[in-house]
Amino acid sequence: MGNDRAGNGGSRKSIKGRTLYVPQMSHGGSMAFAAAFRSAGINARISPDGDARTLELGRRYTSGEECLPAQVTLGNFLKVTEQPDFEASKTAFFMPTADGPCRFGQYSPYIKKVLREIDLDDVMVVSPTSRDGYDGMGENVNELMRNALRGLICADVLRKMTHRTRPYESSRGDTDKVHEESLERVEKVLEVVGTPAGERMKRLVEAMTVSREEFRKIPAKYSRRRPLIGVVGEIFCRMTPFTNDFLIRKLEEFGAECALAHIVEWVWYTNAEQQKRLRQSGQRFSVNMLGAKIKNWIQQKDEHAIYAPFHDDLKG
Repeated sequence: MGNDRAGNGGSRKSIKGRTLYVPQMSHGGSMAFAAAFRSAGINARISPDGDARTLELGRRYTSGEECLPAQVTLGNFLKVTEQPDFEASKTAFFMPTADGPCRFGQYSPYIKKVLREIDLDDVMVVSPTSRDGYDGMGENVNELMRNALRGLICADVLRKMTHRTRPYESSRGDTDKVHEESLERVEKVLEVVGTPAGERMKRLVEAMTVSREEFRKIPAKYSRRRPLIGVVGEIFCRMTPFTNDFLIRKLEEFGAECALAHIVEWVWYTNAEQQKRLRQSGQRFSVNMLGAKIKNWIQQKDEHAIYAPFHDDLKG
């Protein structure tokens, strides 16, 4: 990772010396992804939160026919360009892409187009693709992506614990505080450079076990169970509270408990897409297919290890 065609003369841009902004498709997941990039020596941080300015900027450069996630993603990236210390040559935006029926595959080229039109084509847009299971991200891709996936899984678990606990908390805000502290605990494990995979997993499980105990200590009244509502739908809108008008909090205020479909299903989808393409290209029995299956097996093994401390808490 680190090379991208610039908008003029075919020269190449480098990620070196740049700050990489990761879009917020779930606050915790983005924190984890940015931390994983830092473990690979890339100065990464999450993009700003969505707000009215986000929509103002996003709609300024869109026609209105685009989906809301496209406007929000673009608007938040453009908010970065308004920061006092912004320098185009030292900025990069992480915008993966994918094939399929969703317009998500058009985000990256459209963002590049907008940046060119407003004379900010020195900004780099990093765009790995689901076509190869996001393998085209450079020489350290396996370590980077494994670390990032572990972070996403941790974020999923902590979000589940938050939604399980917050409706019953005795003191408003306790659960959100533990959730944020837990994300920061995971972030500190993920961002360390050079930690062997086995040792990092051990530290992650230890951090998650500490978080489990912190959630369990939150004063809460579970005597009256609430109706459980499953929240599903388009992944960006359901994972980003700003784009769904903070739906889950509102449902909790009306007396419900919510279960949100997790973000890591996107990884299982991209893995399935990669294997489907290999079959379609006649590589059902090939080294590439073997590699894809081994990768999927390792990733699901990591998921099981991270969920293990929460077996009793998330049962059912």
